[in-house]
This record gives sequence, structure tokens and C-alpha cells, in this order.
Amino acid sequence: MADQILEWSDVKGFIRRRRKSFISVFLFVFLTLVIIAFVLPPIYRAETTLSIQEQQIPENFAGETITTYAELRLNSIKQQVLSYERIQKIIEEFDLYPEIREKYGMGEAVSKMKKSIGMQTESARFPNPRTGQATYTTIAFLLYYEGRDPEKVQKIANVLSEL
Repeated sequence: MADQILEWSDVKGFIRRRRKSFISVFLFVFLTLVIIAFVLPPIYRAETTLSIQEQQIPENFAGETITTYAELRLNSIKQQVLSYERIQKIIEEFDLYPEIREKYGMGEAVSKMKKSIGMQTESARFPNPRTGQATYTTIAFLLYYEGRDPEKVQKIANVLSEL
């Protein structure tokens, strides 16, 4: 038994003998997925890509805070954009999550909206002018918002990108 080698003809025979089982399992999974796709509500995503420009101030005038890495600045921007007060203002302006606000309060609505907002960095490989070695540098970031109403999703993504 241990020296037996499985050949392609054995596999084909196995599949041929159990053809009805394979087809019925495939059809069951396929139909289940189709039903789920039609039952679940659509979720729309609006995104914007914001490029990071090089500093315009000459380096000899620029302080250490201006020359920090882009990722650190992006984290700071993200904290400012996702502050409780700004998110609350957007929720009130667009009348988002009315059932959550009524049942659980504004804090839960703000938490839900924060989960719907995302940010991803876009990096490219450039030579470092100081060392000459190639390093990955963040050149842009993608900001997106996901929701169920396509018009509101687009407007909220625009507001977030302006912030």
C-alpha cells in the first residue's frame, strides 16, 4: 500500500465515479452564493488619491518638523480628519446612521463611521539623495469611504478629501 503511486488515470476514474456528488456540491455552493449576492444590500465605495508634494521651502530654512517622514505626517492628518468632532459634524450634516444615533447615541455612530473610512499609502522606489541607495517613499495616499447610499458616499468622500 505504501508503495502505491497515484496516477492521472486513477484520479479521472475517481472523478468519473463520483460525478454526481461533485456536480451536486458545485450547484449547491453556486446557488447559495447567487442567493447571498442578491439578498445582501450593495455597499458603495468612493475613493480619492491625494499626492504628496515635495516641500516648497528651501531645506536650509525648513525645520525638523517639516522634514519628517510622510507616514508620520499622514498619521497626524488621519488623527485630525478622524477626530470625534469632525466625524460628528459630517454625520449631522448628511444625517447618517439615524437608527444607531437614536438607539445607541452619537458615540456609536462616530465609531461606525470611523470603521467605514480607510486610508492606504502608495509607495514608489526612489534613490535617496543623501545615501544614493534606493528606498521606498510614500508618494500618495488613498482615502476612501464606504456606505449604502451612492450619492452620500461620494459627497462624504469629497468632504473627507478636503479635510
